[in-house]
Amino acid sequence: MSDVIDFLEKKFGKPKNASPFSEILVEKYKELLSKDIFEIWRAYGSAPFGNGLFNFVNPDECNDIIMPWLELIPQVQPSGCLLLLKSAFGKLYIYDCNSLSYYVVNCIDARYSHFKPKKN
Repeated sequence: MSDVIDFLEKKFGKPKNASPFSEILVEKYKELLSKDIFEIWRAYGSAPFGNGLFNFVNPDECNDIIMPWLELIPQVQPSGCLLLLKSAFGKLYIYDCNSLSYYVVNCIDARYSHFKPKKN
């Protein structure tokens, strides 16, 4: 078990109704995302953490949801973005493969935040 899965389980509990994503999906995105994401996908798929607080999503099934939101952000090329998580409070967590950064869109009040991870 990975450190990230251990952290998620300790912080939010082990999700019920795990439905792991297919290896085909993992292979499709293996060059774009971190191995931690794939470990979560393999173990739990879209099962909800924290009694429904948030869950990971299959980008192939959900990316059309983010397109209207991304069109409102001038610096983003929507074709390079993937929806990875959604929260129970209307937040969408999006990874921008082009800029290697993250956006959090708050659907309730139509705002967004941008995060660019520091390079180690």
